[in-house]
Amino acid sequence: MKTRLAQIIDYKTGGRKREFASLCGWTPQYLTKLLCGENFGLTPVLAIVRAVPELNARWLLTGDGDMLDTRFRLQDETLLYIRELLEYEKYLPIMTAAELSDFEECVKTRALPSLLAAERGSLEKRLSAHLAEIDAKFAAANDKSEELCRLRTPKR
Repeated sequence: MKTRLAQIIDYKTGGRKREFASLCGWTPQYLTKLLCGENFGLTPVLAIVRAVPELNARWLLTGDGDMLDTRFRLQDETLLYIRELLEYEKYLPIMTAAELSDFEECVKTRALPSLLAAERGSLEKRLSAHLAEIDAKFAAANDKSEELCRLRTPKR
């Protein structure tokens, strides 16, 4: 049980024991006792399950199955998929027709698109050029607007 507790601490707080103890409403000393195998009864188990709702309680108690509940694992996978899609979003205005077609196919098949380093570098360069072009057009429009505003209007 103490080994699984250490795994939960690593998962939930990146190994920060004080933070995990606080999350469970414990003192750091109490957590240290639990990690040594002392006082591990129903009360700390319930506190852990409340503090880490995505935890598979069967795994915590018996070691059987996966650490995380399947529903939460699916939720994590979905969030990863959405983050990957959003990474592509900024490149959409500068993508070629073929790149857009590949991206569309990934979305349709729910496959994870992957940006290789070379592709990302190429897209980043094209995006930078595109944004510079937009900035230049904006600056030119702003200059023209200021010029028009400086012109004197005839007095009546």
